Amino acid sequence: MSVPTLSAAPPNAETESTRKPRKSVWVNSFQTKLFYRMTFYWLVYTITLLNLLFAWRLAREGSGDIWQQWVATVYENAPLFLCFLIVTPWIGFDAVRFANRLVGPLARFRKALQTVAANEPVRPLRLRKDDFLLDMQDDLNAMLAALEQRRAVRLERDEAASKARR
Repeated sequence: MSVPTLSAAPPNAETESTRKPRKSVWVNSFQTKLFYRMTFYWLVYTITLLNLLFAWRLAREGSGDIWQQWVATVYENAPLFLCFLIVTPWIGFDAVRFANRLVGPLARFRKALQTVAANEPVRPLRLRKDDFLLDMQDDLNAMLAALEQRRAVRLERDEAASKARR
């Protein structure tokens, strides 16, 4: 037996959730942890690179005034580290924004599950077209439809969905 999927609009039609721009990018602690982890990796990389460049200088020049060689290594590679400082925040923000395409749907799934557990009417999920887990949206909506047929859950229909069926 096939379980019907909830689809208020034709498959190619834009729904309200696919047209709305994201209101917030930072929606879950996962993104904060990802940002901290990327920052930590960047610091490890930068320190490792600086030490490697310093060791390379020592191997080329031999031992001399260590402090002077250290300062010269930092000074000569300052543009490289400046570039890292300029690019890194953008990379971190982009990673958090990219993660939002996964974390956002997970937050919606969680909210739907909490609504079902509270025995409140639940809306069928509609993710944005660029979100991850779109196939899971269809599976969850199919499950909600099956539960509604068994009268185990009440689905909340929005007005646009009701008008589309008329």
